[in-house]
Amino acid sequence: MTEEMYRIDRDGNKIATKNIRPQELLEDQLVQALAEQAEKLSLTLAEYKAHAFTEVLTLRDVLRENYQAKRGGKKGNMTLYTFDGSYKVEMAHADRIEFGPDLEVARALIGEYLDSVTTGAGDELRTLISSVFRMGEDRSAKVGDVLSLLRWDIQHPKWVDAMAAIRNSIRVYDRASYIRVYRRDDAGAYHAIPLDLAKVPVASATHYTTTPEA
Repeated sequence: MTEEMYRIDRDGNKIATKNIRPQELLEDQLVQALAEQAEKLSLTLAEYKAHAFTEVLTLRDVLRENYQAKRGGKKGNMTLYTFDGSYKVEMAHADRIEFGPDLEVARALIGEYLDSVTTGAGDELRTLISSVFRMGEDRSAKVGDVLSLLRWDIQHPKWVDAMAAIRNSIRVYDRASYIRVYRRDDAGAYHAIPLDLAKVPVASATHYTTTPEA
C-alpha cells in the first residue's frame, strides 16, 4: 500500500485509509494543520526571546561602557521604557526552588508547636498548615504556600526553629529568565502584551460559541 492508501494509528498499526471514518480524517487534517502552525509559532517565540535578550543585554553593556550608567538590579533584572512611556520591557530572572529533607523537620516542629497551642485558634492553624503542606501530584509541597509561612510573625521557639528548617531546606535547582513587554493604557496602567496562547484574546471567531479558558 502507498502512503496515501493507509495511515498509522496511535498504536503504530497500519490502517487502510478507506477503512477510516470520514470524521476521523477531518479531525486528523485539522489537528495536523494546527499543530504545524503551533510549531512555527513556537519557533518564532523562541527566536524572539533570544533576540530580545541579546538586544537588552547589548544595550546594558553600551550604557555601562559609554555612559558609565549602571542598569539592572543585583539579579540582573532590568526595566526599560520608550521615551513617551507608552511601552516598557522587563528582563527578569527568577530562581526555581524545591525543598530538601529539612522540610520534614519543619513539618514536625510545626506539629509540635500546634500541639502546644491550646486555644481555639490552634485548630484553625492546624487546618491551614495542613493545606500548606498538602502534596501535589508530583509529591512535592507547593513552593509559594510553604514560603508564605516565613512571613508569619510567631515567636514561639518551635515555630522559630521550624522556619529555620524551611530556610535550610530551600534548594535552587534552576533559573528561569523572562522577557515581558507592557503597553500603557489611557489611565497610565501597564498591561502585559500576552505571549502566552491561553492569555491571548480571541479577536474574531464567528463560530466560537463557548467561553475560552483564561
